[in-house]
Amino acid sequence: MYKALINDLGNEKPIYIESVRISKLRGGDPRSYGNVLLDLGIHDIDLVLDIVNEDRVRVLGTVLRGGNPVTTAWALLSIGDTVYVLHASWDYEVKVRKIHVALRNRYYEADLLNRVLVRDGVRHVVEGPDQLRQELVHVMNVLRGGVEKPIIDITDGIRH
Repeated sequence: MYKALINDLGNEKPIYIESVRISKLRGGDPRSYGNVLLDLGIHDIDLVLDIVNEDRVRVLGTVLRGGNPVTTAWALLSIGDTVYVLHASWDYEVKVRKIHVALRNRYYEADLLNRVLVRDGVRHVVEGPDQLRQELVHVMNVLRGGVEKPIIDITDGIRH
C-alpha cells in the first residue's frame, strides 16, 4: 500500500504531509512502551522521511496529552520545504493509519489499514501482499543469514 503511494508520487516533493496513527494500547504497562510517539509516531516519521528524502528537520510545535506517559501527540514539523503534521494516539477505540500528501497539483489520502489510495478524489483499492508482513519476513531472512541482504544499509538506518 505504502509502495503504491511512493510509486505514484514519483520524485515530486510534497508541500504538505499529514499522518494519523491511532490505536488503543492493549495490555501491559503503557510506560513500558515509552510514550505514544515512541510506540506509534516513530513509524510515520520514518515513512515521511522516506517520502521527502530530506535531512533538515525542525520541530515547530507540539501538543502532548496524557502526562507520563504521553498518550496523544500532535507535532508540527518542517522537513526541508515540506510541512508535516503528525497525530499519534492511544486514547481512542478506533484504529486509524492514514497519510495525506499534497503536491503542487495532486492530493493523496492513503488508508494503510484498508489498502485504499485516493488520488485527487478518485478511490483505488490496492491489491497485493501485506507489506508489513513482507518486511518482517525479510528481516527474519536477513537475521537467519540467508541470501537476502538488508533493504537499507547501516547509514540509512542510522539516518532514519
